[in-house]
Amino acid sequence: MKRLPRWCTPAWLMVHIGLLVILCGAIVSWCADRSGYIVLGEGVGLAATWRGDDGAVLPLPFKLGLMDIVDGQEDIEFKLVAQCGEDSTVMSTSFFRAGEFKGYSFILRGIDSDGLYATLGVGYNYLGRNIVYCGYAALVLGMLGYAFRRRWQSSGGRIRAKSTEVFVAIGILFSVAFALVLRFKELESFPAAGAHDCLLLMSAVCCIACLLLRHSRSLMRIVLALGAVFAIIGLVLPAGNLGPGLRHPLLGLHVCLVMLAYSLLAILGVYASVSFIPGVLRFNVGLCTGLLVWGEAALICGVVCGSVWAADAWGRYWSWDPKETCALVTILVYALALHRRHLKFMQSRRAFRVYLVIAFGAVLFTWFGVSHFLGGLHS
Repeated sequence: MKRLPRWCTPAWLMVHIGLLVILCGAIVSWCADRSGYIVLGEGVGLAATWRGDDGAVLPLPFKLGLMDIVDGQEDIEFKLVAQCGEDSTVMSTSFFRAGEFKGYSFILRGIDSDGLYATLGVGYNYLGRNIVYCGYAALVLGMLGYAFRRRWQSSGGRIRAKSTEVFVAIGILFSVAFALVLRFKELESFPAAGAHDCLLLMSAVCCIACLLLRHSRSLMRIVLALGAVFAIIGLVLPAGNLGPGLRHPLLGLHVCLVMLAYSLLAILGVYASVSFIPGVLRFNVGLCTGLLVWGEAALICGVVCGSVWAADAWGRYWSWDPKETCALVTILVYALALHRRHLKFMQSRRAFRVYLVIAFGAVLFTWFGVSHFLGGLHS
């Protein structure tokens, strides 16, 4: 029986169908998205209209009012009541968490000096967002399906690691894990408060990868060196604090997945770079493809988690923030490498290595360059 080409496999079809659905959802969002604001006052009454960004008065399919203001330790929470016919629903909104009712999202923009009136940002993008979420699900499932079926081929097989590399990797891993546990207790949330925590997570990933990628002793030492460098820099950098809007389970998952992706892509970039040095490391296409697939899958899942979290926190799943945009560009850059068999300029081993080295520049700019040169919400 003739084997089907890779693009006919269910996983690859689902990946590309997911991308198409996301594109359709983005177009629907761009065409049907409406945003504006509404001003509510405590004890003033229920409002039935809101104003668009263009100043037009728009009707609400329900009535909305401000019921109560709760001044917490870290954030101000506004209790809203939405009345539709005889039914009433109470919801909460703040500067860092959006309230939602019947497809409308409400996020606190500001309050007056007396604290009696609140200006809420209003957004309506129910259809487009749900279409995008369906595309997210297909994309993530397809990418994970392909990643789990991927075989990491190695012409040399696995080597028996020396006790030195294993002991050093385990020692660094336990030290980093201990530091992360202390940070978890300090923050009372997942440690995702800046470069300190992120580098420790990347160090842990590198140490685990060192124990798993036993294809050559040189590769183990390179990965172990990366883990040690990440751990040293992370421990030297000052630890940050989490704001009230960042204490969300999806944020921890988002940071974990993105750091996993950056770690795998860093290993891939360094591996491809060192392989150009004669006699140091033999370039293995199967190993690189495995790292590439898992790095791309982790990055896609991380961006999707961040998008869903942003919709819950700010009422919008995508805002074209510089970090978001550069993460999308990075996904596309590495997606091109996944199609190397169909691209003539990347079919040779040397061209593939050169591309992997250049592509890692996109990761470096997304993580470091954006914060220093472009700013944005993630800075």
